[in-house]
Amino acid sequence: MPMLRCNEGHEIHGEDSGQLLAGIRAHLREVHPELQLPDGLIEDYVTASLRMGEPRPRLTQISTPVVVPLTPDRAEAWLRFFDLEGFTDNPAWAGCYCMYYRFGGSPAEWQQRRAAENRTAAATLIGEGQQTGFLAYVDGTPAGWLNAGPRSAYRGLPDVTAGAGADAAATCFVIAPPYRRHGIARALLDEAIAHFRTHGYARLLAFPAKDADSAAAMYHGPLAMYEAAGFQHLGEDERSVILVKTLT
Repeated sequence: MPMLRCNEGHEIHGEDSGQLLAGIRAHLREVHPELQLPDGLIEDYVTASLRMGEPRPRLTQISTPVVVPLTPDRAEAWLRFFDLEGFTDNPAWAGCYCMYYRFGGSPAEWQQRRAAENRTAAATLIGEGQQTGFLAYVDGTPAGWLNAGPRSAYRGLPDVTAGAGADAAATCFVIAPPYRRHGIARALLDEAIAHFRTHGYARLLAFPAKDADSAAAMYHGPLAMYEAAGFQHLGEDERSVILVKTLT
């Protein structure tokens, strides 16, 4: 029988997706009434959970990752990574498709967006060369992703005083569960630094969380990784430390 587990470990069982959806709705009403999640968001969560299944275990060894920029010809691999691999242990975030920081609306407005809408928008941006970032492959399989590009593309990031030239920003890392703790995030960051330096950007900004206590909470990347890569503290807001690396 299909089963879903909430973030606090509660198990919800059902014969099919309809029963699971009803069970999740009842659980949220009874245990998490403060969340008040839209039905569409709950349905997307159930759909993603069933589509992706259980996360594969972490591999003890991997081949050296190969990091490449996202290009239109890699759209299918990128979408497959998001559809099936990247969020197997966190299906509540599977519907984002790296659109949140581009969206720039209110949290309430964001919660009304459906996964299919975000997926279509992301695919369109990739086809136009506007969704930028870096894919890490291991043995030919996408294993990690860094969403990074011109700072101006991300309306949802904290405001930062402009430098003397164009800024780039590193926003979100997604590493599939089997490939974590193998240095893939650092390989992605190193490639981003080299890429933006070569393409004439003056600075690379980053926004790691202040109090990240889980893999999901470190989706902006761990503070220690940025510091080891030579990033300097520029400021902070309520949630994030604002870092900068000069590229010129």
